[in-house]
Amino acid sequence: MTAALAALLTTPLAGQAVVKGRITAQTGEPLGGANVLVANTNLGAVTDAQGNYSLTIGQDAVHGQQVVLT
Repeated sequence: MTAALAALLTTPLAGQAVVKGRITAQTGEPLGGANVLVANTNLGAVTDAQGNYSLTIGQDAVHGQQVVLT
């Protein structure tokens, strides 16, 4: 699976961050139902039909983490 990933970070709550993005194929088609996991954590989300996902995580977990797509 090839994907393009764009992530935005915002801070809705003290100590929390929201990571949002959209998963697409090389053709630009959204990939619905893809698993998005933050490496070495139990945090994850599944993309919607438009390939969008959103994760709320602690800010300390944001820096330098890998996102794994399955």
